[in-house]
Amino acid sequence: MRKTLLLIGIFILQITYTLKAQDNLYKVANISGIKLREVPAANGQYVVFIAENESVLLLSKLQGDWCKVKYNGKVGFTLFEYLKKAEVKPAVKTDTTNVPAVNEDPKKAKEAKHRKNKKKQQ
Repeated sequence: MRKTLLLIGIFILQITYTLKAQDNLYKVANISGIKLREVPAANGQYVVFIAENESVLLLSKLQGDWCKVKYNGKVGFTLFEYLKKAEVKPAVKTDTTNVPAVNEDPKKAKEAKHRKNKKKQQ
């Protein structure tokens, strides 16, 4: 029983973290790219270059113009003005009702569909 409750708790935390991460997802915008820096200062040593339209996870907004972000496992600082909120689109469901099975003969599948439509009309 304890094991089940623990697993449920971990699952809920994982969902919560995923939703929070989506809320904090930003993209580099209106500039060819930005430098991720070790400290929130223009003269801070840079960790990595992040190209335009790349996604970053906003960890915190600091006083002034700086923010702390995570990019490809690296944490650093950049100017918030070069980021824009990323649009998170829901997953698209694919309609597979008319797709033949992998091993099914396409000609037979077409004939079966034709028979099915004929039955509906009667």
